[in-house]
Parts: sequence; structure tokens; C-alpha cells
Amino acid sequence: MTLCILTFILFSQTLIVGFSNALNVTVTPYPWAWHPVGENASLWCSVSQKRRPDSLLTVRWVFSTEPGHEQVIGRITKSGAAHIAANWSHRGDLSSDNLDRGHRYRLTLHDLRLTDQGHYICRVQEVARHKSRWTAVSNGTAATQLRVSTFMISEEKKLFSWKLFQDLYLYAVLLCCVGILSLLIFLLILLCQTIFQKRRSRALVMRVQVRLTCYQISLAKRKEKETSRQRLPQLFL
Repeated sequence: MTLCILTFILFSQTLIVGFSNALNVTVTPYPWAWHPVGENASLWCSVSQKRRPDSLLTVRWVFSTEPGHEQVIGRITKSGAAHIAANWSHRGDLSSDNLDRGHRYRLTLHDLRLTDQGHYICRVQEVARHKSRWTAVSNGTAATQLRVSTFMISEEKKLFSWKLFQDLYLYAVLLCCVGILSLLIFLLILLCQTIFQKRRSRALVMRVQVRLTCYQISLAKRKEKETSRQRLPQLFL
């Protein structure tokens, strides 16, 4: 029973020490950064506070495209010297800034490619001198994802502008078609009304002419009757 209690206490102390010795490390931009092909990208690894005032920090940048497959980009030693891996030396730079509120380490990537897309991990280790030896005091890790696009920003803006122009052009064509169709319908209605009015006016004129002719015929018949009545007495005389 006593052995179990001692084991539990030792295990608890180990966990507490492990959690308390973890450094507060952050990588920005987070959780991902987006850049087009050919541009430069800067990733910042920040350590807010060290555990011991007399300790030093060592930083290692690691590139990973998939879990379990990592590639060391470079490291910054406790003395501040930067070392870049051979396959990253022509496209990567490491630098550090010591601020009042912490430490910042920058990884700069030049002339981005599609193969640079993946996770970039910053691993920081705090070391202190103990009995003429440097020993690890605490550790911290942070990561971010870099996304690389095949389009340049200017090209994407041009593509967006072209699509917007195409949409506006399509809307303008549709609007013109609707306007022309409305104008044709209006002209057709106006033409039908004109033809209908002409036919109506012709029918009205014909009716007037027919009535006038009938009136003239009836008037002529009356005159003939009157003249015949006037001639009858003269014949008897």
C-alpha cells in the first residue's frame, strides 16, 4: 500500500514538473499562411518568457508534409548563431530578435514553390549551465501551415476582374435584349393600333358615303315625284 502511494506521488510530481517546464511558444501567422508562387514568406516563432533568467534558448525549424516525415530547415544555437541546412541554404534565412517581453525567431522563405506547401514547426529548448554542463530546462513546440497558390495576386485580381467584367457584360447584353424586345413589342402594338384606327376610319367614311348617297337618291326621287305632280294638271287643261 505504501509503495503504491509513493509511486502515485512520484508520478504526480513528474507530471506537474513536465507541465510547468513547458515553454509558451507560438508561431504566426496561425493556423495557416497563404502566399502565391514566387513570393517570399516570413514565419515568426515567439517565446513569451523563459523559465530561468540565466538560461539560453535554442531554436530548430522543421518542415513536414505528412506526419512522421520531417525535414530540418535550420537551427539557431544558444549563442545566437544561425545554421541553415544545405538544401535550404539558397532559399531560406534565419534571424532572431530579443525583445523586452520575449524572444522572436524569424524564418524567411524566398521564391516559394508548390513543394514548399506543408507544416512548419518551431521547436524551442531552454538550456542552462549546471556543473559545467548545459542541460535542458524546458521545451516548447508550435506549428503553422503554409499554403502556396499557383496564381499570383495580380493574376487573381485580373481573373476576378475579368469574371466580373464577363458578368457585367452578360447582364448588359440581357438588359439590352430586354430593352430591344420591349421596344419591338411597343412598336408592334402601335402598328396594330394604327392599322385598326385606319380601318375604323375607312369604315366610318364608307358609312357616311353610303348614307349620303342614299340621301341623294331619296332627294332625287322626291323631286321627280313633285315634278310629276306638277305636270298632271297641265295635261288635263
